[in-house]
Order: sequence, then C-alpha cells, then structure tokens
Amino acid sequence: MKSRIITEACVGLAILFAACAVAGQLPAAKRKPLVPPPDQEAKSKPTGFRFRLDPATHQRVEYALEGKITFDQGAENYVLEWNGMDGERKKLIWTPPNKIRAEVVGRVSYYPEERLFRYTYDVSSLAESRQKLQSFYVTSPTEIVTGGNPDQTWYSSAFTPYLKRVFKVEDGWAWSQTMKGKLGLEPRQSAEGFNVVTVAVPGIVACYVRGQTDALRSSEEIPEELMEAIDQMAWKVPHGVTIGPGSPPDRLTPQGIAESLLRFLDVGKKQGWILDGSDASAIKQVAEGIGRAVSLGDSAEVVRLSDEGIDLVDHAYERGEFLSEARGLFIYNLAALKQGMSKVGALLWHPIPGNLDGNLGNLGGTWGQTGRL
Repeated sequence: MKSRIITEACVGLAILFAACAVAGQLPAAKRKPLVPPPDQEAKSKPTGFRFRLDPATHQRVEYALEGKITFDQGAENYVLEWNGMDGERKKLIWTPPNKIRAEVVGRVSYYPEERLFRYTYDVSSLAESRQKLQSFYVTSPTEIVTGGNPDQTWYSSAFTPYLKRVFKVEDGWAWSQTMKGKLGLEPRQSAEGFNVVTVAVPGIVACYVRGQTDALRSSEEIPEELMEAIDQMAWKVPHGVTIGPGSPPDRLTPQGIAESLLRFLDVGKKQGWILDGSDASAIKQVAEGIGRAVSLGDSAEVVRLSDEGIDLVDHAYERGEFLSEARGLFIYNLAALKQGMSKVGALLWHPIPGNLDGNLGNLGGTWGQTGRL
C-alpha cells in the first residue's frame, strides 16, 4: 500500500512538471524594472528681494519675491509661486519627468581583432507609465569610444560635463528621442539597438530613464533659486543597474576579478538576472574557489575553475536561470581571468577567443555581423 502511494505521488509530480513545462511555467530568472524615485518636496534657497518699476511713482522699488515650491501629492506635480514684477502673485505648475515605469535589457558582444566590447540595450516603457519615455542614460567609469541609436528618431552623444556632474561619473552615453517629430516611447512601446563601444570589460553600471515633460514658461523670468531646485528634481528619475563598461583591461587584476564574481552573483540575484537555485550555488562555489586559487597563485586551478564556471553559466543561460546580463558579466570576466597572470599578479590581457561565443563576428562595417549574448 505504501509503495503504491509513493508511486502515485511520483506519477502526480511527473504530470505536474510536464504540465508546467508545456505551459512555460518552469522557474526562470525575471529581471526587475527600474526603481521609481520617491515623492519628495523640492527645497529652494530663500528668494530674497528684487527691484521693479513702481507704476505710480515710476521709481525703482525693492520688493520681496517670497518664492516657494510645494509638492501637490494628489497631482504629483510641483507648484512654483512668487511675487511678480507687476505686483501680482505668479503661479506655475511643473510635472517632473519621473512618471515612467521601464525595463532595460542589456547584452554584450566582443570583437577579438579590435579588442572592443559592444554593449547593446533594449528599453521598454511599461504599461504603468504615465509619460512618454524620452531619454535613456547609461553611465561608465571608462571612456566610451562611440555609441549608436535604434533609429534616426533618436539623438545621442557622450555625457557632457553637465551630465557627468549630475550623475557623478567619469563618462556615459545619453539618448533622447527628439528627431523627426518623435518625442518618446508611449506606454507598452519598446526600442532596441541602443549601444556603446568601449575597451572596458563588462561590469555593473547605473542606468536612468526620463519622461517627456513641458519646459517651464512664464511671462517674466522665473527666480533662479526656484529654477535651481527644479533642476535638481528633474534628475530624480527611475534608475537601476545594467551590464556596461567596467574596467579597461590594463586595470584588471586577478584578485579584482575574483572579488567581482561574488558581487555579480549578489547583484544578479537582486536584479532578477539570476534565479537563486542550484546553478547560482554552483557558481558561488566556483567563484569562492577562484578566490582561493588566486590568493595561492595557483594559475592552473584558476584556469580550470574558470572553464568550469563558463560551462555552468552557459548551461544556466540555456535553461533561463541566467539572463543575458548575468551571462555577459561572468563569461567575459572568467575568460579574461583565464588568460593568465603575470609574476607580479597583473592580468596579461589578450583577445578573448572568438570561439567563446560561437557567432561573434568582427567589428567590420556593420553591427549586424556580430553575435549577441
């Protein structure tokens, strides 16, 4: 009787797993959307006093601006108020560019002959968005060689000095859909093909999106103290992390890569790039083993474990337990690590073998020739 119960239970489980497989419900990694910023008051400096022409005396008189910014919780807008030059109280309403809910998919390819990495992004405006998704930003600790757009409706460029100050980074790339009458992605719309090219080996970088919003306009100059506060709030936008340019090859060390592997695992699980299961546990053991082997200077063990890790990641990716971001981070850092170490512990950089990813092509004249992770 007992064996019959066990047999029936096993058959039931088999049927359940088969049904899940057919329905596509087997456990799989699922990336998280970007994080929206919290609602917050805008803090402005005291507006002080100004001069205006008194209509009665035709003399210049001093008056207090009494400027302020309040946040309307119900409308999720900011209200700017101040005393105008005509003696009337001025009032403007500004909608911040943060009413976006977005998802970013990151991939990486490598070009052995040029020793360049190409990072490619797909950006989706989710159904919950209440603005058009107009701009996308990817930060980088390393200089970016060039960047590309999904199509001719997008304008892009390397970070200006202003954006570097805003995001507090060394470099980055910005895209805005402002060409040919297009002002951003509607909810449920996506764009593919945002890309940057750099020498930097994959790492984890920050990314941001901004919604399309009208500029503030007034019949007279808006007090600069209020505008400074609004400028700060204009960059409180949905943010997250993705795969992107990390360290250039000449700054990599075996110890640094070994330490980064565990960080990739931790961040990957939090971001939904890695399903927390047996594959993640196996990769953790490999990463810890690599750390010990690097500390001991055991190059052969480092190479063996790196190969083992690459195989594990590839199989986890095929099963959907690792997403493209996680695969790119591990595959290329493990490949860089196994190239070898010098006697002083600095990585000897050589082109990553082209057969690491079966369809990787050369940089050539068109991006379409390359494979993607």
